[in-house]
This record gives sequence, structure tokens and C-alpha cells, in this order.
Amino acid sequence: MSPQPLLDAREVTVRFGGLTAVDAVSARFMPGELVGIIGPNGAGKTTFFNAISGVTRPTSGALSVQGRELAGKGPHRFAANGLARTFQTPRTFGDMLVRDNIAFGLKFAGRRPRKYIWWGEETSVPWVLRTPESILGLIGLSAQADLPAAAITPSQQR
Repeated sequence: MSPQPLLDAREVTVRFGGLTAVDAVSARFMPGELVGIIGPNGAGKTTFFNAISGVTRPTSGALSVQGRELAGKGPHRFAANGLARTFQTPRTFGDMLVRDNIAFGLKFAGRRPRKYIWWGEETSVPWVLRTPESILGLIGLSAQADLPAAAITPSQQR
């Protein structure tokens, strides 16, 4: 039995009015795999990235993350299922500690209280993504937790 893909994009199309920016693109991304997508300016690379991470809703096609169908869902649903998009230019608070930057981000990314307070936090968020310390451990930056964000490299900031 072959392993399940982290992300399976099938026939993803994104249209903006009469312009087709992404036309029936299929790709399968396996856990731990490093993939590059290349092409000239205007080829639809960014639009494809936005579609496969939930930032842009595909016009048609299917997207599943670890077997869960997520096409049309928001980026917080993709993140809750283990897939998130980073941007080329990190936006950190350079004077704040690395740990505090993550804590600030957690206030806005998937750690919302449910509608009824007694039900607790959203249960679909994996435990490893619920605290700055667990996230730092997951990405291998625990030793940098108490440094100002400006003191770590741009790739570490992402």
C-alpha cells in the first residue's frame, strides 16, 4: 500500500472573470517531499499556490489534505489539517522574542474559542500547533525562543 499524499490537487482551475489563471492543474505532494514549481511571470504559479493553500477558492477541481477534501475551505482549515502557506518576505516583529511572535500569530490562526465557551478550543487544531513552545519544537527553533525575531535568519522567521 502506497503512502497517502499530504496534498492531492486534481484538475484545479482558477478563473478571474474571463481570464483563466490556472487551467486544470493536477499535482500530488507527498510528506517530506521537496517540490519546486517554476515558470515565467504570469504563468499562474502564485495563483496555484493560493488555491492549494486555501487563500483563493478554485473555480473547479478537488483539493484534499491528508485525505480530507478541502477545496473551497479557508486557509485556517488547511492549516488545521497540516498545510500552511508561507510568504517570501517574513513579517515579524523584530524587537519581540521569537516565542512572542508565535504567540501573537496564534491569536489569529486556528485557536479561536468555539461559539459556546464551555466547549473549549477548536478540537480540529492538532495539539502540536496549540502553543508557541510546541510549534518551536516542531520546527526546530526551541533554542531560539528567547532571541529577538530580528536575530534569526529570514528562512527561520518564515
